[in-house]
Amino acid sequence: FDSNLYWMDNNPSSDNPEGRIMVSLNDGRYLRTLIKEIDRPTSLALNPEKGYVYKTKLFKQRNEQFA
Repeated sequence: FDSNLYWMDNNPSSDNPEGRIMVSLNDGRYLRTLIKEIDRPTSLALNPEKGYVYKTKLFKQRNEQFA
């Protein structure tokens, strides 16, 4: 974890944006996809002590009206 760079890549302009979690060394070598086809990814968090990668996704919002 210490020498790696993690990020998310997605296409937010489509109706159903899919993304992926990417990783490489800090200098950009050894680029690879960790997880692909993530529905509406928004956030990424790391827990280096346990070696976990967490992601969140955007839910479709409903239009609600209140009287």
